[in-house]
Amino acid sequence: MPTMLIFFIFLILILILFGSVKLILFMEKKKAGEITLITTQKEIEHEKAKLDTENEEIEREKERVEKLIKLSLKLEKEKEELKKSIYEQQKMGKAAQKISDSLKAELIEIEKLREQSTKPYPNLSARGRLVWRNPELGGYDCYYNKDDTNPFSKNLVHIYVAEKWIYNKDKSYYKLPFKSYQVHHIDDDKYNHRINNLILLTPEQHNKVTKIIKNNEAQGLGAIKKAGIEIPSHLRNNLNQL
Repeated sequence: MPTMLIFFIFLILILILFGSVKLILFMEKKKAGEITLITTQKEIEHEKAKLDTENEEIEREKERVEKLIKLSLKLEKEKEELKKSIYEQQKMGKAAQKISDSLKAELIEIEKLREQSTKPYPNLSARGRLVWRNPELGGYDCYYNKDDTNPFSKNLVHIYVAEKWIYNKDKSYYKLPFKSYQVHHIDDDKYNHRINNLILLTPEQHNKVTKIIKNNEAQGLGAIKKAGIEIPSHLRNNLNQL
C-alpha cells in the first residue's frame, strides 16, 4: 500500500510537472507569438509608413509632371505665337519694303517732274525772257538770270510786269502804294503775264472777284465788272469780250 501510494504520488507529480512544462511551453509559445505579432505589426506599420512616403513622392512627382506638361504646352503655344509673329513681321516687312520701293520710285518720278517743271523756258508773255516755275511760290513763274551766281531768282514775273507796265503807267488809277495791291490773272492762267491779262486789286476786291468766279457767277473781266470794280485804262479795249 505505501508503495502504491508513493507510485501514485510520483505519477501525480510527474503529471503536474508535465502539465507545468506544457503550460510553460505554451506560455513561452504564446509570448513568442505575441512578440512575433508585435514585430509583424511594427513591420506592417513601417511598411505602411514607407508606402505613405512613396505615395507622397508619387503625388509630388505626378504634380511635377503635370506642371511640366502645362509648361510644355505653354511653351509650345508661345512658340507658335512667336512663329506667327515672326511671319507677320516678315510679311509686314515685305509689304513695308514694297511700299518703300514704290515710294522711292514715286519720289524719283516726282523729282524728275520737278526738274522738268522747274527747267527754265522762254515765256513770250514775259517779253521772251527765261523764267522758271518756283515750287516754293505756288509754282508761279520767276525770272531766271543765267549770269547770276544763283540764277533761280524769286522775282515773280507777274509782279514785275504789273508794277513796271501797269502800276507805274497809270498811277492816277492806282492811288495806293504798289504793295497794297494783289495781282490778279484775269483768265485764271497764272502763266499768262500779258498786260491785258493782269489787273491790280486790293485784297478785299480780290476776295470778292475770286468768290464770284468760284460761284460761276461770271468769269474774266465779267467777274471784275460784277464786283463793281472800275476797269482800268489798259483793259478798256477788252470790254468787248464782256
